[in-house]
Amino acid sequence: MTGKFTLKENFDLAREAVLKAGEIALKGLQTKDFKTWLKGGYEPVTEIDLKVNEYLKQALTKARPGYGWLSEESVDDRERLNLKYVWVVDPIDGTRALIKGRDDFTICAALVKDGKPVVGAIFSPARKELYLALEGAGATLNGKLIQVSGARVVEGMKLQGDEDYFDRPKRWQSPWRNVTYSKYQSFALRVVSVAAGEFDAAISARPKSEWDLAAADLIVTEAGGICCGSDGGPFTYNNENTRIARIVATNPALKDQILEKLKGRIPKNTS
Repeated sequence: MTGKFTLKENFDLAREAVLKAGEIALKGLQTKDFKTWLKGGYEPVTEIDLKVNEYLKQALTKARPGYGWLSEESVDDRERLNLKYVWVVDPIDGTRALIKGRDDFTICAALVKDGKPVVGAIFSPARKELYLALEGAGATLNGKLIQVSGARVVEGMKLQGDEDYFDRPKRWQSPWRNVTYSKYQSFALRVVSVAAGEFDAAISARPKSEWDLAAADLIVTEAGGICCGSDGGPFTYNNENTRIARIVATNPALKDQILEKLKGRIPKNTS
């Protein structure tokens, strides 16, 4: 039980919420002239982000009034830090893709219990892909169970990551050889593409936030994968500092190989 609600009831609530939020996002896209602006001087946001956020906050917190709330598009009142259950939400992950009319944006919702995600729901409305996970019950894509790939070696793997960062032999003591690269705008979509076995790993050397990862973390883990930091340890959520440094999502066979290669990055000031 999660309070007076079962885990399955919270799973069903999250699933229906992201599906409805997807309808709101697609309807907003139909207007073509939706408002966009920059927050913090560089991060794009749209009126669609805010409408989806408003809907999700109302749908999830009204149904679960004792749960906390953490979202990219909400002021963080820090009350969540004292609560056992917290919704961690990114109303639109991949806003730049949405603005450009691309399909690689997602809506993400996770329920975190004592710092650990126990429900994960990620919906890509333009791609019609719904990824779901319930702690201990596996992960699905559009209702079908998914599993991480069986790749055994880094060489030749399919990577969701920045080719400009990895494909530079002079940057690495051990270069990344024969790797196939792709990079969805939504980081959550990169991670769940690993969960579905479409890619062998997703790596981010740039900091992310808890809302980018919480739902995807559970989904890839329930699909038999691993989501960890550069130290190999798991992440916790609902922290005072919501930033996450380096992220690796992959299958168990590749984890140590990838972490070892990441240690071999040559500093910029080294000739």
